[in-house]
Amino acid sequence: MDGMKSISAFQHLQPNQRNGFSLVEMIVSLSLGGLIFLLLLQVVIADSLRSSRAFDLFRVKSSQKLALNLIELDLSYGGLIDDLSFKQEQSSCPLSGRTSVLTLETHVGVITYMVGPAPSKIWHGDVLMRCGPAYGLNGALQSSGYFQNRVVIDGLNCANADCFRLDINGVDHIGKLSITHFLSSDSHDQGLAVQTSRHVDLGRRY
Repeated sequence: MDGMKSISAFQHLQPNQRNGFSLVEMIVSLSLGGLIFLLLLQVVIADSLRSSRAFDLFRVKSSQKLALNLIELDLSYGGLIDDLSFKQEQSSCPLSGRTSVLTLETHVGVITYMVGPAPSKIWHGDVLMRCGPAYGLNGALQSSGYFQNRVVIDGLNCANADCFRLDINGVDHIGKLSITHFLSSDSHDQGLAVQTSRHVDLGRRY
């Protein structure tokens, strides 16, 4: 009997126990959990957007540098032609609505750079195209007479801005080549201007 009385007294001293949470506690817990989830989701999305923009900048700058490398290499084989009638007569490729922005005379033929609509839907935006003799496996211009018309860089916006510029200094025959892309951040603004420039020797004629 004494043992039963002791157990009964112990149980009487214990606080009232509840099974689970009340409805109010569950609502508060779910609300806090949802708020934390939304905050984490915003952090992940913002980090993803920053990474995407950084990748776009790297890709655009790399393509601009490669395009300027090719133009500078072409300039090493000849000089700039600044005669519009000569450009039109000597161009080996149809402009197809594009604008000639750079024409070079080399020992194996004329090289023409042009900007305008892309030749097919695989390209994005306006393009910079090169028409001229091809380079061989030895890295030199070929004199075979075969001309290539190829896209050098795409994703340009030549309608609203100067996507390709050549500024000439007539004193020392040094020119400044500039290629500009516009990366749109949203539909309400023009976006970020990404430009790569290089000073080049314009050669014998300008």
